[in-house]
Amino acid sequence: MTQAASILKKTLTKTTRVPGDIVEYAKYRGIQLTDDQIKVLNSVLTNRPTIVESAHSVGKSLLAALLACWFYETHPDGIGLITAPVNRQISEIIFREMRRILPECRDFA
Repeated sequence: MTQAASILKKTLTKTTRVPGDIVEYAKYRGIQLTDDQIKVLNSVLTNRPTIVESAHSVGKSLLAALLACWFYETHPDGIGLITAPVNRQISEIIFREMRRILPECRDFA
């Protein structure tokens, strides 16, 4: 387990119970989702592949970060993987969004 994952796991074990429903989790974390974003999240949870075609700056990275944070908080013993064509997309974009969603985990990645 990486240091960042260890910090995140320790922090999240201290939090209150979070909603198991991803849309309710978004509300719990103060994120307002569009109808299209809700469709994407529901597709990810019910379909093995989900492909999202869209323009730049419409919230795809936010959804990836939201799913990762929700998974960490609802599956404490689970392991989640985040992939992207370029490492910078993860380290500078997805992890930035994750730190915004989970401000108590500022040291994450």
